[in-house]
Amino acid sequence: MNTEKAIIILGNDAVYDWIYAFLNSLRRYEPALPVFLIPFDDNIGKIARLLTRFNFQIVGDERLEALDEIGQRFHPKHRPNEYKSFRRLAAFWAPCDTFLYMDADIIVLSQLGHYFELLSRHNLDLIYVTKDEPPLFRNQIYKYCLFRDLMKRTYNSPEFNPGMFWSKHNLLTFDKFAELAERAAIYKNLFIPDMEAPFFNYCVDVMRFKTAMLWNLDNSICRYPMAGAGTFCQNVKGLWNVEYAWGDIESNKIIPMIHWNEFNKLPNIPNYLIYSKFAVPETDYRNRTLDERCERMPYVQVKE
Repeated sequence: MNTEKAIIILGNDAVYDWIYAFLNSLRRYEPALPVFLIPFDDNIGKIARLLTRFNFQIVGDERLEALDEIGQRFHPKHRPNEYKSFRRLAAFWAPCDTFLYMDADIIVLSQLGHYFELLSRHNLDLIYVTKDEPPLFRNQIYKYCLFRDLMKRTYNSPEFNPGMFWSKHNLLTFDKFAELAERAAIYKNLFIPDMEAPFFNYCVDVMRFKTAMLWNLDNSICRYPMAGAGTFCQNVKGLWNVEYAWGDIESNKIIPMIHWNEFNKLPNIPNYLIYSKFAVPETDYRNRTLDERCERMPYVQVKE
């Protein structure tokens, strides 16, 4: 039996620090909202030890490996970080009627439950939080060519960032993804090689999903809640606001969550102090030696 609404994340022990901070922040504002984690691979031993503490479930089936195979049609087999990202598409058959998919490198700063209602209120199939709008964000979906013009003209493609989005159960099934992969494979050289994002956008476009950007539905919030878009502060009501912004991001807007996206290589991340409020206890990257900071691996092993 499906739960009414839930949050879906993708991860493994390589991003343990981010998973911990994400769940810690989420449970401060949404202590009861169901959470399902899709395993990026079998390396989830440390994350599994957090199940009771943060009250979430690990979900997955044989279709995850089948999604890997679809991903290998668009990315080389020696780049698992690219093709295994297709596993996030399993969010569509997670055991919930509506879901919010969120990348692990996100800190939640407000309640999120009421945003689920926007899907039915506006008769939408998918709500995204950010999209590629150069020069503020680099294009990560379709290459600049006639194909991109065609997708924009024919399907009004929003070219959204799939790091955060709301949608509904089984609007896209595994069989539909497999079918669309056959069609999309001939265009793969026209996709920006950025994990599953171009393929997912292609699926949403050709299925003619009714989509909207969250900011267009609630413009009291920040248009782009991205860590690299500004600095943020907490007001007297406990809400987080944009304090200083770059580009055309509005100051003094509410920021319900922060997504680090391309700026997630710990410890040198913008708005580190916000991350540190929810980080693994006794983990202060700023006190590490220079050699430790310069290690090639962006994540550290943390003793529990």
